[in-house]
Amino acid sequence: MDDKIRIAVVDDNAPQRFILSKLLEKDYSVETFESGDAFLASTGGFDIALLDIGMPGLDGYDTCRALRQQPGGDAMTVVFVSAHDTAEDRIAAYEAGGDDYLLKPVAAHELRHKLGGIVAHRQAIRTLSLQSNSARVLVQRAFSKVGDLGLVVDALRKLAAQGSHEGVTELFIGILNAWDLNGAVRVITPKGQIDRTTDGPLSPLAASVLATRRDTGHLFEFGSRALVTYPRIAILIHNLPTDEPDRRASLREHLSTLAECADLRIRDLDALNTPQGPASDGGNPLATLGQTLAQIAEQGRDNLAQAQHLLVEPLENLERALDSMSLTDIQRAYLDDLFKAAQDDLHRYFDRAADIDLEFRELVGRLLRSAGNGH
Repeated sequence: MDDKIRIAVVDDNAPQRFILSKLLEKDYSVETFESGDAFLASTGGFDIALLDIGMPGLDGYDTCRALRQQPGGDAMTVVFVSAHDTAEDRIAAYEAGGDDYLLKPVAAHELRHKLGGIVAHRQAIRTLSLQSNSARVLVQRAFSKVGDLGLVVDALRKLAAQGSHEGVTELFIGILNAWDLNGAVRVITPKGQIDRTTDGPLSPLAASVLATRRDTGHLFEFGSRALVTYPRIAILIHNLPTDEPDRRASLREHLSTLAECADLRIRDLDALNTPQGPASDGGNPLATLGQTLAQIAEQGRDNLAQAQHLLVEPLENLERALDSMSLTDIQRAYLDDLFKAAQDDLHRYFDRAADIDLEFRELVGRLLRSAGNGH
């Protein structure tokens, strides 16, 4: 019995506790609790907790957060059990510190399969930890001499040289390992997504979190966990150092910088791998460049006209408003001189801008004529 994996079933529903206990007691050492408070007050020592979300008093989310604050609480695998299956529910479960998610009513085969995978994963992690302990110490010593900044510079250099989406993904896994961070990386490609983790298979809950919030560059933190997202890459971290604020801040900054650069590199790879269309003006590099420059020139003229309106008209309005003010001749003469100097400066600026625009349009015209004549 002592050698069995210990599982805590936490649920306010007595029939549910009974069913789960009966399903598991043959293969595991099971103890049941009717509330989150009772579970947290126990002596602990569990390997896995099946944690109901909708409980009166301390709900499942708060129970998990409190567990993670207890000594050794991070080592326990928490599987949330809920009747709800929305993206918001799964994200909330992850942010609270959960490792996986099961839907009620729980099917016996699904429960056994899920727990079997968790147990195998935990045992693999223990074995890997023992085997790599000596190597990890050597790696940590080496990187402590080089410093984080040196690693970032080296990573940026390697990132610029990457020629495939897989290469970018593996590079990021190497970065996480170098910083002793556990997590996952997802790279989005035109053909699908590439997922890699630092320690075993990607859990369904982690996968659902990686799939969210990829519209813009953001970093989200929840306890020791963090999610860095960009349109083409997402990085999930499980173990940011909570007891080293300076180190934590440094890692956040480095990860965000590297993720943004990786997103740009992936964009370039997407462009390089996109098949070109049939020969036309769009397939002629000179024609394409000329059309782009022509659009820029048109936008520049619009901006120049808008600037004239925004700068000149207020000055003229202000000058007219002065006529209604009781100013002495000396005051009015002084202000007139200021207005004249400002208007002269603006006219010189806009005249120069018009000359530059003319030169630019002539250059674009020559470029388009060259494209039309072939090269």
